[in-house]
Amino acid sequence: RSEVAMGGFQDAVLVVQLYWPLLLGNILEWYEYAVYAFLETYLEHNFFQGSAVATWAGFGCTFFARPFGGLFLGILGDVHGSKVAAITSMAGMLLGTVGQGCLPTYQSSNVSGNIGLVLLVVLRFVQGLCAGGELATITAFITEVSPRRSLGRCIALLGITGNVGFLAARSIVFAIRTLLGEEAMLEWGWRLPFVFAVVPGTISLVGRRFLSKANLKLGCQDDESAGSDGPIDVAEHANEDIMHRAQGIRSDFGVMRETCTSHILIISFASVGIACHAVIQYLGLAWTKSYLAQHGAGINMQLMAGICARGLMILLGIPVGWLADIYGIGWLTFVGAFAQAISGLPLWIALQYMPDSVLPLILLYGVGLGSLGALNTTVSFLYIVELFPASVRNVGVGIGWNVGLAIFGGCSPMLAQALLEVSPNAPGFIISAAGALTCVTVIAGLLLQRQGMLQLAHVRPQPYLYSYDCQKPSEAKPEESDDTSSQSDSSNDNQNAYV
Repeated sequence: RSEVAMGGFQDAVLVVQLYWPLLLGNILEWYEYAVYAFLETYLEHNFFQGSAVATWAGFGCTFFARPFGGLFLGILGDVHGSKVAAITSMAGMLLGTVGQGCLPTYQSSNVSGNIGLVLLVVLRFVQGLCAGGELATITAFITEVSPRRSLGRCIALLGITGNVGFLAARSIVFAIRTLLGEEAMLEWGWRLPFVFAVVPGTISLVGRRFLSKANLKLGCQDDESAGSDGPIDVAEHANEDIMHRAQGIRSDFGVMRETCTSHILIISFASVGIACHAVIQYLGLAWTKSYLAQHGAGINMQLMAGICARGLMILLGIPVGWLADIYGIGWLTFVGAFAQAISGLPLWIALQYMPDSVLPLILLYGVGLGSLGALNTTVSFLYIVELFPASVRNVGVGIGWNVGLAIFGGCSPMLAQALLEVSPNAPGFIISAAGALTCVTVIAGLLLQRQGMLQLAHVRPQPYLYSYDCQKPSEAKPEESDDTSSQSDSSNDNQNAYV
């Protein structure tokens, strides 16, 4: 067990060494979303004339652009390669993030404010378009280059770096507010966290230009000795894919047609399946910070609770990925969603009665919501990636993930803000309901697979849900392009690899 665990850790380290430009871009993607949430009160004053609901609607508009970005960049990645899609998405995210810090506001004049508001919405749409394809591209990329034995731990790097982005945003906003003071922060200091993104964004953009297929071969250099634990043979798959595109067999419209006609059920299934992830991330952790600020929690208390939550999610990243490798992504998704369903409402009720007490805030927000976040957001990307075959993986994940994120992540903060007047417990009901919905989705997926209507795992059928094997019967084995040549090995050897 210790040898396999160490091997999995080494696999994750190798992924970081080879593909750090992708992971750095992932940090920037979630950094921008977090910065907007943490600057909500300043953006409300400068752009939305005091309307909190309108400010969160501005936050949500980015999510509704994401499915279109997932479609465009997904097709770009499936047809022209992940590298092209990764560079395009990074350039657009950099423009959208830095541009928001350079806009005129109502502080100058009404005309300037109107122009600034329109440009803010445009830039957030640009951000959403590019971020929508970013996650699908790098998730598919990491999935294809990672060893099957440690797929969960390698995918966990996306969740870990995403939380680094959230943590960096919180720390930078706090530091600037402390140095400048509230008045300067309200007037111009809010711009700085957006503008600071130019440095890591440029580094990631340049680094992505030098990503090459040689890196893929490095990641596969131990295939012969790895047996059933080795990485997917991405070098061979990449060469076949290049030849496939060069021969003109596939077209942009062909990919779109294939995805929309043959995989619409899977896309719908994927969109609903991420309800738990989207709600705990953007309502439970991001929006709740704004709620606490409005109900007596001091800046230092918010910072401590936020660092505790994100720090815990980072620390639990690899262990959660290990659980996915041992028991399966289906098992982990169900367990995390069930935990959120039964604890979301009680946590919220306790939190709203003690929003200005340090210890309860750290325990309820930092430990409670942080633990739910670790379980439900660290490797949820793998749950969606597994649903799609390699031929449409980029575009399938791009559409399915981003439609779900738009519905559940984009709408839940705005809905929670509006429903507070109806019931102070409404946010807690939403958090628990999202967990219950994902639980139902996992169960429905197992039933649909038994009926032959979908395949839950295209990359690693076992383990999926503990002892449940998601490999289809012999007449519909998982696609060869997604697996190593070691599929001929015995099931006992495969099972031992995950223990």
